[in-house]
Amino acid sequence: MESRQERSGSGVATIEKPRPSINETLRGFFDSREKELSRWSRQISDPHDTEALLEWYRKSSGFRKLKAEVKKMTDSLISPGMVNRQHGIAARAIGNMFGELSLTHSALIAFIQPEPKVILTSEETFKLFRLLFPKAKIIEHPNGQDSLEFHEVPDSVIIEKPRAGTPFIKEALEYSLITGKEREEIFRKKLYLFLMQQQDPEAADEASGLLANVGLKFFIAKINPSSPPDVVGKLPIEQSPFSRAEIRRFMRESFPIMRGIRMVKPVVGKVA
Repeated sequence: MESRQERSGSGVATIEKPRPSINETLRGFFDSREKELSRWSRQISDPHDTEALLEWYRKSSGFRKLKAEVKKMTDSLISPGMVNRQHGIAARAIGNMFGELSLTHSALIAFIQPEPKVILTSEETFKLFRLLFPKAKIIEHPNGQDSLEFHEVPDSVIIEKPRAGTPFIKEALEYSLITGKEREEIFRKKLYLFLMQQQDPEAADEASGLLANVGLKFFIAKINPSSPPDVVGKLPIEQSPFSRAEIRRFMRESFPIMRGIRMVKPVVGKVA
């Protein structure tokens, strides 16, 4: 319950204001993202044109936020003994950018379909899962999106809204630049935790209905046709239109300080 204070003749009275329901929150997120995606679709004529998408992103509020994050992270490089943090700084910056670009591309593609859908931001997704699992402990991450203890909050979710009905979760999405042998293990753990949390006895009443039959899909960087196959078992995986090389090149062009930092093994990026 939210509360507010009102003055009366006898003093100050506290009035409890009921929180919006999960379905009301979901409807609000859908309407807000629908308006934003409608504006984006007018600015980006072809979401498949990655060069145009990169140029649009360079002028977006998301890029301005990334610039602030990169400055905050790279400011620490001037301190003695911080050289070993360079790899982690570059990895987080690249991961954040890959996630936001891939999410934007996915959201625009989903929005222009005959049955339009919206994809929530990572912040909206976290708020939604916080409502679905109200008793889960929040784990704060200074350089990324917060998480819920013993739960798997995806980077985003696809929301569909019937013409006459309540919005519902169609699918959950995770954007990752993880490579190598450890990727399959990490992806399988994430998928297992995401599916198991639906059985949380302390979840909100709406959780079982909203998350029933909802899967988790992983988006990875575009694979060079000349490279060896880069697949992970039978996990649900889709390629982003952006390769790791394109993301690294864009970062170095946008942030000169990154040119002297090794960017070899990026980690999972949470989108803004």
